[in-house]
Amino acid sequence: MNSMIANEAGFFLISFFTGVLVLFGYDILRALRLGLPHSGGAVSTEDFLYWCGAGAAVFVVSYVKNNGSIRGFALAALGLGMIFYHLAISKAVVKVFSFFFCHVFGGIAVVFRVLLLPAGKSVKKMRKIVRKTLKKKIKEVRIVITKK
Repeated sequence: MNSMIANEAGFFLISFFTGVLVLFGYDILRALRLGLPHSGGAVSTEDFLYWCGAGAAVFVVSYVKNNGSIRGFALAALGLGMIFYHLAISKAVVKVFSFFFCHVFGGIAVVFRVLLLPAGKSVKKMRKIVRKTLKKKIKEVRIVITKK
């Protein structure tokens, strides 16, 4: 096989796997959102930053492997890689990682609640003490103001 054809086939495969990796990264982001609910603004910011990074990754692959020129078959390979990944394992990846994120972050939250529970109770007690003290001081100030 001609070395030029071998280089083009290699670039096609690299573009294909780049498409797979781009969609895999987005599935991780989707799983994180399922595990930890986000606000609309956070989702928009995450999407913007992710796709900027994904575009930069595709540009770097094109620049390093093909001297920066955009080739139709490379774009087709990116799309085919994304379609292949989406049809093959996308749903399973999202389920596994969302389960992982939900349980890992949920477990961490439980640990922090248990560790910080005594601190929370002491903060509530301190808040009551401070309120009572401030109420007494305010009454004293009112009495002093009204006596004159």
